Amino acid sequence: MTRSSRLPRPAYPVLLGGAPEPGEGWVHWPRSSALLHELYDVLALKARLDHGRATPEDHADPRLAGRVARSTGAQALTALALAREAQPGWARVPLERRLDFARAFHHLLRDRAEEFTEVLVSEGHPVRVAHWALGAALSITHPDTLDHARDAMAWEGKQAGRLVRLVRKPDGVVCLNPARNAPVSTALFGVPALAAGNALIVNAPPSVPLGVAYVFHELVAPLLAEHGAPPGTLSVLCSPSRPVLRTWLASPDCDDIFYFGGPSQGAELTRSCLEHNKKPIMELAGNDALVVWRDADLPQAADAAVERYQGSGQLCLAPKFALVHPAVAEEFTELVRSRVAGLRVGPPEDPEVVLTPVVKRSQCKDVLDDAVHKGAELLCGGELVDVQDRPTLRGPFIRPVLLRVRGLREAATMRAVAEETFFPLMCLVVPDEAPQAADGELLDSLISFVNANRYGLRNSLWARDPDVIARFTDEVTNGGVLKVNDSHIGTLPILPVIGGTGLSGGVFGEANIPFLRTTRLQGISIGTGEAGHFDHLAAAGLHQFSGQPSVAVRPYEQSSAPARERQHPMTTLSGTPLLHHKIDVCFGHLDADGNGSVDREDLLTLGAQLLAKFGEPATSPKGTGLMDGMARFWDALAEAADTDGDQRLSPEEYRAGMTGAFITSPDGFEKAFRPLTEAVVALLDTNGDGEVDEKEFRAWQEVFRTAPDHRAAAFKSLDTDGSGKLSTGELLSAMREYYISPEANVAGNWLFGPVA
Repeated sequence: MTRSSRLPRPAYPVLLGGAPEPGEGWVHWPRSSALLHELYDVLALKARLDHGRATPEDHADPRLAGRVARSTGAQALTALALAREAQPGWARVPLERRLDFARAFHHLLRDRAEEFTEVLVSEGHPVRVAHWALGAALSITHPDTLDHARDAMAWEGKQAGRLVRLVRKPDGVVCLNPARNAPVSTALFGVPALAAGNALIVNAPPSVPLGVAYVFHELVAPLLAEHGAPPGTLSVLCSPSRPVLRTWLASPDCDDIFYFGGPSQGAELTRSCLEHNKKPIMELAGNDALVVWRDADLPQAADAAVERYQGSGQLCLAPKFALVHPAVAEEFTELVRSRVAGLRVGPPEDPEVVLTPVVKRSQCKDVLDDAVHKGAELLCGGELVDVQDRPTLRGPFIRPVLLRVRGLREAATMRAVAEETFFPLMCLVVPDEAPQAADGELLDSLISFVNANRYGLRNSLWARDPDVIARFTDEVTNGGVLKVNDSHIGTLPILPVIGGTGLSGGVFGEANIPFLRTTRLQGISIGTGEAGHFDHLAAAGLHQFSGQPSVAVRPYEQSSAPARERQHPMTTLSGTPLLHHKIDVCFGHLDADGNGSVDREDLLTLGAQLLAKFGEPATSPKGTGLMDGMARFWDALAEAADTDGDQRLSPEEYRAGMTGAFITSPDGFEKAFRPLTEAVVALLDTNGDGEVDEKEFRAWQEVFRTAPDHRAAAFKSLDTDGSGKLSTGELLSAMREYYISPEANVAGNWLFGPVA
């Protein structure tokens, strides 16, 4: 007896920082087969349970598979704070032990494969589709995959007497929004993200929450605790995605948003991520091509084509259309047609069934009508049927559709080929007839057609000719994965499962190995104490210039001008210890993450913290003004000080940048500080009088980490006219004095409390 049989109706609370907490109600999930046979009655049962109107008999109904607690907005914020606190401790756990966590998950999933399959079937995955999902999950945590990850995450060697390391450091807090059509499979990409050293927050979709809750409550969370993850490393929510995404975007405690969804939503979310300084990891849609060459193993190629209908075509990485060499088009078409005709509907427990209820039934009809209108030949399918395969206009299933069209140009105009089709419809595209001598030209056309596809998840080829295979793998640039003479949807250890180009992955799209996508590369050089570490040409291998200056240096010639006139403005203004000290104090306030450097993320993090403090959305005029001001300030500072181009400033670079960009350049100060100051005042001014009172000022200073007992004194010092409020002019004057004046007794020195 499996565990899910012993616990037929599990109840999963909100998992907040690894600890269970009650939510604000429950999402009840009925068994999918019950929905198929008794749709209205089961939906009424679910409604009574979800809205608190159920009877004791309802709670005991055997048609229920389980329930998952709905999380609150407050819990989403708490999960972020817990994750931020826990992540550094988890990242300090050695990589090998974190990989051991992933290995343990792999073995536990193998041991509980039957139970895992049972949960997916109860959610509506046919047994065969559930087995594919199990295979994919095992591939991403396979020992070979983890060995590859170890090699990719860290490299060490010696260069010119130094120890050099290339290491990948975790991004921090990864927030994952799974796909509603395959929630468990997509949520499990959080496991390698965890093993990479990140904290993880997963939002189980309320429409299909049970499998995600099962995997993370039953398998992942206990293993994390066993392998030394601090409380807070993992949280599992269950809430509609839009409010959760808004919370993640607004929070400084979210670093990556790992999103599965449609291309239009993904593009919009990518823009929002960039505006909020989050890394977008987009897994959006697929419109995969399957190419069948004249020498292909046609029966196996036909089997690969029919993978299109797994889950009724509602898998992103299923082949959507086939490009078939004219010489084998008739034979291949008949092989595919006979296989498609043999597919049948039925309950998910049936091991021969791969078809599922179709969500976009009306869109399927529109795409089918468009193709036929433009000349495609309908070979079979298209009728709406119920679970017994009886035609009915209310049927949740669609008999699998197979189309054929002749000509690449004609196919390119059809939605069945040009767009992602998320239903059981496939189009066989046969290029115009060409003599054998023109095969090279035909291959050119097919490769161009594949590369012109706006999507790029994965593409596959069936051919024996090694030259054709070489050209396909060398010249097809579209797609995160290319498969040759293999299952189109099949997964393998090491080979990425997801990730793509174009509309499939967005502007940063590529094959997605979560270990790499949720980390950043860092280079480290450790000197060994040997001489010559400052001989940079020798380090680069140019030994003939060792010890010699590479550019002739003109000797310094003393001027007859008075010493005071010869002094550079930097000496007269910034050469004082007090001014250096003030700039260094400010650096500490701007270093929001405390990592010893200031970058654009620090500035935008402070901006986001201010917005959160005042409850202002980042998309409002005030929010946009503040974040734009922070971004402009960073741009001016980086232009002046980021001499090594690493997009971060050390304390020394920051001091030089403040001097060069602002202290010696009044225009630079006004250009950078005025819009920022005006934006800050607009945000702080909650009563709309155009000025900042003491309460508003203290809230601002709290975000910048001014000591609590210094905030009142700072306000009093900056309020030079004694009005009890600070105007934009007073604040701008205070900033100018703080950053420019070498005098000890000016009011602006109190901008962040006493400078001493």
